[in-house]
Amino acid sequence: LIHAFVVVKPDHAVSSEQVLAHCAKALASFKRPKAVHFIDAMPLTGSGKIRRVELREWLASKAQQRIA
Repeated sequence: LIHAFVVVKPDHAVSSEQVLAHCAKALASFKRPKAVHFIDAMPLTGSGKIRRVELREWLASKAQQRIA
């Protein structure tokens, strides 16, 4: 399952439907996200790369909360 993590700039508004519609126009169907998550900031490493492990852990903890 593909998830999109979005950081919205201050004074801007975007909905998950808008993100999914944009992806539908720009991406092949197998590359489109099925869920959109809005976060305050991307977790970054010291060299500025996105810490994908932290995003996966965040998703896992969110899934655990739904189960409990």
